[in-house]
Amino acid sequence: MKVKEIDRTANIAWSPAAHHPIYLAAGTAAQQLDATFSTTAALEIYGLNLTEPGLDMSLKGNIVSDYRFHKIVWGSGGMSNGEHVSGVLVGGADGGNLLAYDPAKLLEGENALVCHNDKHTGPINSLDFNNFQPNLLASGAAESEIFIWDLNNPTTPMTPGAKSQPAEVVTCVAWNRQVQHILASTFSAKCVVWDLRKNEPIIKVSDTTSRIRCKVVSWHPEVATQLCLASEDDHSPVIQLWDLRFATSPLKTLEHHQRGILSIAWCPQDPDLLLSCGKDNKILCWNPNSNIQDGEVVCELPTSDQWSFDVSWCPRNPAVIASSSFDGHVSVYSLMGGQQQIQPSSKLAESFPGADAFAQPPVQQSAQHTVSVSLKKPPKWLRKPVGASFGFGGRLVTFVHELPQPHHGQPGHPTPPIHQVYISQIVTEPELLNRATQLESALNTSNLADFCEKKVQAITDSYKQLAWNFLQANFDQSPRASMLSLLGYNPQDVNTQINAMIKKRESKVDSNENSVDDEMSNKISSLSTDVAEEGDDGSLLFDDIASKEENVDLTPMTIKTDKDDIDSMLSRALLTGNVAAAVQLCLEDKRWADAIILAQAGGQNLLQQTQKCYFKAMHSDSVKLISAVVTSDWSHVVDHCDIDCWKEALAAVLAYARPEEFTFLCETLGGRLEAEKNGIMVQNAMLCYICAGNYERLANCWVRTQNKIDSPDSLQELVEQVMVLRKAVEQMGGQSPQLKTGTLSSLLGRYATLLAAQGSLSSAVTYLVDTSEPSLALLQDRIYHCLGLQSPNCPFQHVEVKSAVTLEQQVSQNKQQPQSEMVSQVPTMPQATPYSTQFPPVSSYGYPPTTMTQYQAPAPPSPLGPPMRQSSQPAAAPPPPPQASDQSSSLNQTHHISQRYPRHLHDPSVYQDPQYQSNFYPSVQYEYSQNQVPYSQTGYFQPQSVQQSFYNPGQSFGAPASTYTIANTPASVYQPTNFGNSATMPHYSPANPMMLTHSSGGSYEMSKPGWNDPPMLKCAVKQQPSNWEQSQTQPAPQKTMPEPPKEKGPIPPEHQVLQDIFEDLRNQCQQVATNPQTRRKLDDVARKLEILYDVLRQNALSSGTILGLHQIVQVIQQGDYQTALGVHSQLVSSTNFSETSCFLPGLKVLLQVAQQLSVYLQ
Repeated sequence: MKVKEIDRTANIAWSPAAHHPIYLAAGTAAQQLDATFSTTAALEIYGLNLTEPGLDMSLKGNIVSDYRFHKIVWGSGGMSNGEHVSGVLVGGADGGNLLAYDPAKLLEGENALVCHNDKHTGPINSLDFNNFQPNLLASGAAESEIFIWDLNNPTTPMTPGAKSQPAEVVTCVAWNRQVQHILASTFSAKCVVWDLRKNEPIIKVSDTTSRIRCKVVSWHPEVATQLCLASEDDHSPVIQLWDLRFATSPLKTLEHHQRGILSIAWCPQDPDLLLSCGKDNKILCWNPNSNIQDGEVVCELPTSDQWSFDVSWCPRNPAVIASSSFDGHVSVYSLMGGQQQIQPSSKLAESFPGADAFAQPPVQQSAQHTVSVSLKKPPKWLRKPVGASFGFGGRLVTFVHELPQPHHGQPGHPTPPIHQVYISQIVTEPELLNRATQLESALNTSNLADFCEKKVQAITDSYKQLAWNFLQANFDQSPRASMLSLLGYNPQDVNTQINAMIKKRESKVDSNENSVDDEMSNKISSLSTDVAEEGDDGSLLFDDIASKEENVDLTPMTIKTDKDDIDSMLSRALLTGNVAAAVQLCLEDKRWADAIILAQAGGQNLLQQTQKCYFKAMHSDSVKLISAVVTSDWSHVVDHCDIDCWKEALAAVLAYARPEEFTFLCETLGGRLEAEKNGIMVQNAMLCYICAGNYERLANCWVRTQNKIDSPDSLQELVEQVMVLRKAVEQMGGQSPQLKTGTLSSLLGRYATLLAAQGSLSSAVTYLVDTSEPSLALLQDRIYHCLGLQSPNCPFQHVEVKSAVTLEQQVSQNKQQPQSEMVSQVPTMPQATPYSTQFPPVSSYGYPPTTMTQYQAPAPPSPLGPPMRQSSQPAAAPPPPPQASDQSSSLNQTHHISQRYPRHLHDPSVYQDPQYQSNFYPSVQYEYSQNQVPYSQTGYFQPQSVQQSFYNPGQSFGAPASTYTIANTPASVYQPTNFGNSATMPHYSPANPMMLTHSSGGSYEMSKPGWNDPPMLKCAVKQQPSNWEQSQTQPAPQKTMPEPPKEKGPIPPEHQVLQDIFEDLRNQCQQVATNPQTRRKLDDVARKLEILYDVLRQNALSSGTILGLHQIVQVIQQGDYQTALGVHSQLVSSTNFSETSCFLPGLKVLLQVAQQLSVYLQ
């Protein structure tokens, strides 16, 4: 793009790179005439201001010259010492005249001529300053004259050596860019390179195979031995690239000019850019280092219809170049793109009066034609030599471009620059990562009790210590008893205190009886052998004891009924069997003990009414507590107790509340603590929510107690408490409720962002539960792509882009289809499947071939919230869900009260129910899922058809059997064993859950599956229609003969070891197991392993899955079940879920049972 223009036919020179502002010197060109036929000459300096509009350049200074110039150069000599602040401007003129000017004085309008010398013969055609010693100037003229001038003493120049013979015109001289004592000069048929240290030429370059006439030479900016020669011969307008080490022939030839080349200029800042101009009216920009045949033209600058005879780069701004042409213009171009409007010049018509009356030939191009100039790639000065950029996941990417080492090989193939890119992991929160790693390790190893103990020891705040103590209590054998002790109500301590008080009071009552006892003791001690020898056998003493026993009141009982007093009426009521009336008489007489004792004989209803009357009459605080214990009305206690007594209320709930009301009571008490006293008891409310297992409200309280919720330490503290509490809920046997959109999910999103910024991507994705927020959905997508996994939820809308050919084909097909056929077609509804919007997962699962310790497979982390489904499209749509029974509906709608303390798990140290013990397992059951449900993380079966009756809503106050006390704790109650590692078990949401429960009676009933059941895919059993459907579709049942079992084929020999090892391990476990529940597990394992063998027979498993199974077998043979479980977990999370969900759960149970029973293969 042309940015500026000067109406001069002149030789040009840019100001040095160190000079500011940028100036352009123009000396009137010799042997040229402008349109006015003027014979005057001048040296002018123009300022370059690209911010000014228009093409005109402002004239800053000028000086009239007696000579016209063949060449001008502007050097930096004298700028360093301040002698010439703007450097030195030198011009070569006719008659061997060398003129040196001071540009600073020229700009000021003063006499700027520094020196004038005419030692040359003929015109001076070429000038060049030394890059290393700016006071040295080389000049070339006729008669093969080359002088080296020292501008500090310009009177006596030196020569580089003897004149080249025959005597010719020196067309160009150029100093080497890398070696200061090397000078090149061109003659018509050759190029001579001089060594000034030796004062002789060291090499003569000429091409004997082509007829070129050297016009100009230019050295490579970075490679000292390479140079370019340009030919002005119209028959061979080429540019040759030579390497002096191999000077027999040029390295390459640039051939895109049609006529002779008049000037070339190699960019000092980028060796990939070379300018050339010639007689074909073209200015071309080359990449001389390209390997394209005949050279690569990077861009072509728009010019006029006249030759350009000089071209040069601006030293300070390499994006700007200048050229001189014979049409009387000096043009300044920008290589950074843009457009310009080309218009014909009218200067010639203005110089001839009346010439505008003559018709001019039409211009071929339009006045509005625009030309764009841009390079094919960014130039080197725009490329950053070094750079740094922060990337996703705490990555810092830095790069540096290093110059290549000197190349000693084949020329023509320059060594590319060395590009070093460094990727570093930047961690700004090392403490956060350390704590997050410790938490993850504790969750994976289920060693949470020790983790809580360490937190208690490390924390000094009393409230935080108490909170962690409560969390630790969840992992004790008796969680409620431990929490009671933390509240200051240790049952053993209370029993000790009560016994001490009773003994103290009994000692006062028995003080009067001690005297009688002492007298009897003295008599007994007075017995001696002497008395016996005298014939006294001690019978008197025993007679005395017998006489005391005879003093017991043996008065006959009399029953009085003849009076009208209370006792007589009471006797009449009892004799007639009217116990209720007798109780009423005792109540009227305030004989509360007699009334309650009699009520026990009158039945449960009478006892309850009597207790109600007693509690109504008594108003002490202790009686109110007794009433709550008897009636189990703890809601009244929690709602109406003094808030300062929250500890006592929580202790009562821990001691007596039933499982199904425990969570509600704790949450109610926590809500009161939050609301009352202006929220100063929020930290106490957090303890209640820890007991209830409600981490959403725990997070709300945490926010109210924090000053900086975005602090990494505070967020880490919250996440630790929430994750430990969540794990506690799971280990207590309940289902952990899914996290919903709220305060906790938002805080977990912030925590995940912090972890991702520190590079812990696998851990961060597990805390992204609320992907409905766009920023968190985008974060999840970036993490999955960074881990090389398929994102479960793409945050962007998928648009199917079709090619134009496909669209035209569809349109043509629609036009060819008859209209009647289109109308007659009945649209069919597509079969809805929950997998229609899912994409096939990208499996990055890999196993090392030998060493087990090198097993590293990128496993997709399981999120806390709604679990993601990693399944491809199923082969068939799953069957519709059956009609849920009332029991399954009630179980599905159960809140997290029963999830925390389910009905089949009681804490034996806190409460005990005889009815519950008798109905713990009324009928032994096991579950067989149609879609092979993996076992839950606690490792035991959860019967769903057992109905318990703990509490009768119709009772106004409780029966004795409905009271849970610590004193009635049985010696031993069944404690389920926690198998496996819950942290490594992936969570999957069933797409269409359906479970088939088989009872001991042989009947089947449909019920909803467990919380972590996988969706039914390839292994789903075909659902049979219900009885109602059969009655509608089949009028009469038809008896069909069962098909004989098909004989199964053999397992491939390379996989037979899988069946041998698994069956051997299962048989040994079956022999050792004595627990019926464990034996039922092994039976279920056998069914699941048979599915695995069927898939192996069909060769339907992927190579990654098969490799993982073989590694499990190798580890089993080594007896390392912990590593086998780790490989199993990686296999679950990394392979196709629909492929492995049918047998991997059974394999995990087999490994767990073998580890528990210490069964090892010999």
